[in-house]
Amino acid sequence: MRIEWITPADLPQLADTPLYGTRPWLECIAEVSPLPLRILALVDEGKITAWHPFLESVRGPLRRALPLWVQTTSGPYYAMPAGLPFFEHSRWLRNVQSEMFAALASHVHFATLFPYESDPRNLAQGWSTSVRATARLDLQMVPFAFSKQAQGKLHRAENKDLSFVKNSSPQNIVQAIESVHAKHHIRNFLSAENVNQLRLLFEKRNLVETWCVLDAGGQEVAYGAIALDKTCDSVRLWHNLHSEAAYKLYAADFMIGKIAEAYRGTFRWFDLCGTDLPNLIEFKEKWATETQYSFAHEFVRNQPLNLALKAFATIRKLK
Repeated sequence: MRIEWITPADLPQLADTPLYGTRPWLECIAEVSPLPLRILALVDEGKITAWHPFLESVRGPLRRALPLWVQTTSGPYYAMPAGLPFFEHSRWLRNVQSEMFAALASHVHFATLFPYESDPRNLAQGWSTSVRATARLDLQMVPFAFSKQAQGKLHRAENKDLSFVKNSSPQNIVQAIESVHAKHHIRNFLSAENVNQLRLLFEKRNLVETWCVLDAGGQEVAYGAIALDKTCDSVRLWHNLHSEAAYKLYAADFMIGKIAEAYRGTFRWFDLCGTDLPNLIEFKEKWATETQYSFAHEFVRNQPLNLALKAFATIRKLK
């Protein structure tokens, strides 16, 4: 096995690759992102066995591997040999993952990974893990298993004369992105214009659909950009936004309920997107039928900075 750097055009066209690891998705990110997209690949007998896409941030002598922006999972992604017995699955994954993580650690000083599939038992020194969770709604359930609190908010929203429409050219979405960034003190390497440009590219390639909630006067008050992950039979809440007016209208709750209705019958799962914040996952669970857990991995060469990052993460969760 050997490590190589590849481009999206080099990726294998596999039927079981999750959306975020596919060539079309990564090509859109490479076109828009101000940070360079890098793809680290493990090649075995001429075939790509695993690949990890990330955005590379360079500040002075320090390099950092960042996960692709706004998503439940990132990489690495694995092309497991066909017919591999189950009892060999875990060992194969750990061996390949070990090669990938070692190569990444030799290239960067810091890394943040949200793997689609991971095994924390094989992490080397310098790596740490934290738990992330995503709430999912089974779209086959009739009726949907919303909590009483969620049902109550939907009922209030329905009395506000809201409407729900698909719209590839929403009027105020850039301002909504800016508002959310300002409210939550988000410092993002993608500007609001970049985010919208990325959304438009995804839509052009039929990877994302955008929905709007309109108030009684026809004004846009909430938006949901939905990623269509056919491999995983899932629609994913890639990005959701709402204005200040949306709170009193329960527009965000209305949007979640309507998204579920819109994709019932065409997809099995509605993924409300992952998080490591307990209060946020508890909110999302009010709309879900199950919670999936995964391990996020972080690598830091500098021990003092590692301690500082852990302290920051603890403070963030207490807010």
